[in-house]
Amino acid sequence: MGSIKKPARPWGIWDLRDLGKKSGIRYLKAIPVLILEKWLKGNKEEGVANFVWTKEFAKRLEDSKLVVNFKPKGNAILLASLIRIQNARNLTPPLIKYDVSGSFWINLPE
Repeated sequence: MGSIKKPARPWGIWDLRDLGKKSGIRYLKAIPVLILEKWLKGNKEEGVANFVWTKEFAKRLEDSKLVVNFKPKGNAILLASLIRIQNARNLTPPLIKYDVSGSFWINLPE
């Protein structure tokens, strides 16, 4: 018998604040801020400002000293963990989608 799926609901600000309680992953709370920064620096241009690469975010987190260093293939967890959270909570519309090119697409309004 499968597990009961939570009813779909829209994203809220509290979903972005409640990203886990493990002490080793507190840096996840910085990811929504980095997403918004990328969106604003890209002038909210569809197809440009809403595509992000985890290498960019890993470098920003390392530069800010929130994370000591990411292993070269370990930085995908930054956005993949948010995808897991949105799927587990059945949040709609999806905020983040993985693109086969190795980038992530951020669903932000124009």
